[in-house]
Amino acid sequence: MPSCYNYQVKRKPHSADIEKRTKEIGQELIEAARKHQRHAGVLARVTDQVLAWCFSNPEIKPSVLRFVDVLPSLNSSKEVLEHLKEYFPSREKHLPSALKAGLAVSRPSLLTGAAASALTRKGVEQMAARFIAEESEDEVLPSLRSLEKEGCGFSLDLLGEAVLSTEESDAYVERYMHLAENLPHVLPKYSEAARFRLPAPRLHFSLKPSALSPWFNPLQQSLGLEDAFRRIAPFAEAARNVGAFVNLDMEQYRARDLTLELAKKLMGSGLLGGYPHLGVVIQAYLKDARPSLEGLLDWAAPRGQELTVRLVRGAYWDAETAESLRRGWESPVLRTKAETDLQFETLLELLLLKHPTVRTALASHNVRSVARALAIADLAEVPRERLEFQLLYGMAEPLREALVERGCAVRVYVPCGPLIPGMAYLVRRLLENSSNEALLRQDYDSESILKELVAPEPDAGLFPVSFGQVRKGDFANEPQADFSRPEMRRHMREALKKVRKEMGGLYPVNVGGEWIFSEQADPSVNPADPPEIIGRVSRADASAVEGAVEAAIGAGAEWRSWPVERRANLLRAVAGLLRRRRWELAALEVLEVGKTWAEADADVTEALDFLEYYAQEAAQLFEGKALYSPPGELNTCRYQPLGVCAVIAPWNFPLAILTGMSSAALVTGNTVILKPAEQSPVIAHVLFSLFKEAGLPKGVLNLLPGPGAVVGEALVAHPEINAVLFTGSAGVGTGILEKTGRAAARGGPLKRVIAEMGGKNALIVDSDADWDEALPAILRSAFGFQGQKCSALSRLIVLDTIYDEFLGRLCEAVSSLVIGPPEEPQTDLGPVIDQEAFQKIQRYIAMASTAGKIVYQMEDSELPERGYFIGPVIVSEVDPLSPLAREEIFGPVLCLLRARDFEEAIELANDCEFALSAGVFSRSPRNIEQATRRLEAGNIYINQKITGALVARQPFGGYKRSGLGSKAGGPDYLQQLVLPKTVTENTTRHGVPL
Repeated sequence: MPSCYNYQVKRKPHSADIEKRTKEIGQELIEAARKHQRHAGVLARVTDQVLAWCFSNPEIKPSVLRFVDVLPSLNSSKEVLEHLKEYFPSREKHLPSALKAGLAVSRPSLLTGAAASALTRKGVEQMAARFIAEESEDEVLPSLRSLEKEGCGFSLDLLGEAVLSTEESDAYVERYMHLAENLPHVLPKYSEAARFRLPAPRLHFSLKPSALSPWFNPLQQSLGLEDAFRRIAPFAEAARNVGAFVNLDMEQYRARDLTLELAKKLMGSGLLGGYPHLGVVIQAYLKDARPSLEGLLDWAAPRGQELTVRLVRGAYWDAETAESLRRGWESPVLRTKAETDLQFETLLELLLLKHPTVRTALASHNVRSVARALAIADLAEVPRERLEFQLLYGMAEPLREALVERGCAVRVYVPCGPLIPGMAYLVRRLLENSSNEALLRQDYDSESILKELVAPEPDAGLFPVSFGQVRKGDFANEPQADFSRPEMRRHMREALKKVRKEMGGLYPVNVGGEWIFSEQADPSVNPADPPEIIGRVSRADASAVEGAVEAAIGAGAEWRSWPVERRANLLRAVAGLLRRRRWELAALEVLEVGKTWAEADADVTEALDFLEYYAQEAAQLFEGKALYSPPGELNTCRYQPLGVCAVIAPWNFPLAILTGMSSAALVTGNTVILKPAEQSPVIAHVLFSLFKEAGLPKGVLNLLPGPGAVVGEALVAHPEINAVLFTGSAGVGTGILEKTGRAAARGGPLKRVIAEMGGKNALIVDSDADWDEALPAILRSAFGFQGQKCSALSRLIVLDTIYDEFLGRLCEAVSSLVIGPPEEPQTDLGPVIDQEAFQKIQRYIAMASTAGKIVYQMEDSELPERGYFIGPVIVSEVDPLSPLAREEIFGPVLCLLRARDFEEAIELANDCEFALSAGVFSRSPRNIEQATRRLEAGNIYINQKITGALVARQPFGGYKRSGLGSKAGGPDYLQQLVLPKTVTENTTRHGVPL
């Protein structure tokens, strides 16, 4: 085939001429499509009718999609029928005629459960077959041959791209290698190939970059890029040897830049440099699609690199929009369909007119888009080999046939693979086809199709947004860092350098606003490298405790007199200062407590949430509440501060919990003595400095770093302390409750205790769970921050029917976790906090062989030599009564328990002294309702990870030995820090109302 890369556009057609020609060609295509639609097969028409009926009712549409999604995971007729009843509890009256005909010749009463189940499964498989060619790549040849007989080419897409381990990535590429090695020996037998007018080779493969490496994400980009390249290189070489085309598909936005980098690495390598049969995808619905495309073309042009750009609108609009709303990020996608259509046309013209070194693959079923491409190519005399049309398998067949008839180059994107991994693809296709612009609703015999030919207007065609309310009142959660954006990664790297340069200073105690340097200073060290000292911190003693209590009492009267709005504004001022030092604080957490980038940033944003949320809630609380008041009487409830509060904070959320407890006490008018954890005193010092900078009066907040046995116990026992706010282990927390209770029994003061303690948290994996969703959530819940969270997953309860297979995939997924210094962005697990924690966790690991069976444990040689590093450990078949299954370990140790059925799974989850967090992965509405109602935990998560509660959205706290039932970050938290006062006023005088 002659090269077209020296071609120059002879003339750029006028936009009015393009528009006129677009409508002319569009009408021609519609007329041709109408002819082919009338000859569509009966099966296709029946499938379209059933799908159109399913999606015509907004109430039934979610049930249809969810049932289609779960069906391949169901292993018995009983499960199929149970799910049918749960998803469709009542019959739909208005059935499509195709189903009515089927019911007329059947006798439902005579159908056995197995027969009904088989019919249901057959129906969904028939629906899937509309969009997925075959379940095995070895069986796809007839479909490819059929397409070639029609005059179409193909691009093979192997489903199953959700990989969690290197083994799964190896298997994914191996399937493509198998095709590259075997297809050339079969396809040459087909003489129909001579009919093709395709600019690319006959063999055409589309790969998902995310499937090439379990580390293909922005934070692990260096590792992921090298791993993906290492894996794709042999396949690319094999493809080149047989003259095949290799296309890198585009997925979620967060992987866009990394995908383009992989494409550049391939094109710049010795393997494929200069090879003309490489392709990438550009998604027109992305706001920055144009600069992204121009950057790619600018990179390729001086290198003389020939490539094909597949231009698509984008298939993840719903997911991208929901994710950005949930996280508070700016959405990367355009808001309206009209804006997307306009950008699509702009990029199309850019490719066809301005960049003759690039081939264009137009991936669209939209008549106007297809017609516009043909119009531009016609008017600008673009060579035929520079443009091909790509359509999805099972979609827009009438348009496809019209294009072939017109002599256009047409290629069909052919997905194939097992139904379980194929369901995500199928549901995406069904979502696209159930929209207002649905292909399955398009009727080429209807005049409404002509409306497609009208040029899109920017202010028309809003995409529907139905993801629910994100904000509550004026409060909105602080967005966590989107590390897919290069500027975010740059901020973190610069902050780490800055903090490291400033480490090693001396940090004093603060009593009554005065800095005090003690004779003894304790080092705060980097747990990833203990010889590295973050800072030396003065140690408070008994006299400092007395001084702090006296200062807090002395400052109390003035602080209480501040109007609540003024106190709230001070919290907001602290939040403003914290935002300016956000990256510095996150970097400090990385170095002082060993949090990874994302974990550290999340802790800082949670601290900001506490400041803003409690400021808002306090203003509402101190307005008071009007109570029932009959005529002549006025009843109100008002609140006043408790007095002096001792805040005893943990190290695992060194800024968030510290900020949350202290800001809650302060904004309600209490004075505070802050006792930070011994492992994170430098972070506490920075927070104290922010309050001081914001204008907090002297003595209102006092800072007493030091050992818990000295400072903590003295604060708990002090008779002038009115409340103790504690977050930490159940042992220490119950000890505080006992001490304050004994003191009160002896006639001492009654102290308010707010204790948030540990957990032994369970997550149930139901037999119908989506493993591709469950496994990543399990990894984050169990091993995020090395399992050092009170909400961390510790007991994984898996149903017997899937236990062994699920365990195998879990171990493979865990093996891909990266353990190393947390300052490196690719790190998944850093060190545990200190030597004491290290030894405690090792003692539990030592007992694992008697309590169960260790099925995964990283070798010591794979761990960093310095620092308190412990790799993830998985123990299966754990005895539910063993200490391993009942005691809080606070480390990366995950116990697996086997349950006969969902009922036993609930019982195992509840058989625990703690009740903090719990979760379930299930697609059974009945089991989800049962878990919601019966699981004993303060926070219950359905089909998502069980850590990472957000202020106001998931108020956090538990009961049993996990706490007293209060909810940090919730509407009731501040009420624990005030005394309610009921005021009743007689509003009459001698019977006359005043």
